[in-house]
Amino acid sequence: MNDAVRSEPVIVLETYDPLLPPVVQSLLEAEGIPCFVLNEFTQDLIGGRMLLGGNPILGPIRIEVDAQQAEAARELIAHHISTIETDEPGEEETETPN
Repeated sequence: MNDAVRSEPVIVLETYDPLLPPVVQSLLEAEGIPCFVLNEFTQDLIGGRMLLGGNPILGPIRIEVDAQQAEAARELIAHHISTIETDEPGEEETETPN
């Protein structure tokens, strides 16, 4: 019997973006935060992802972590998402004269 105390899983990410969960999962696991991804593959069962960007019947893709690690996971995710949103596309490109 395992003596480790576990709390209930908590959802730390909900998204219809199929590219975000694998990235977030890798970030969490690299920081030693185990996670579980729900609805990752069921989104494609009815084909809603192709038509609607996500299958509203099955709901979004969700990532759960242990409640004791939820705050750390949310901070890591928030930092990652804010980094993506603040990166300007083409920042490193030089302007060409007209």
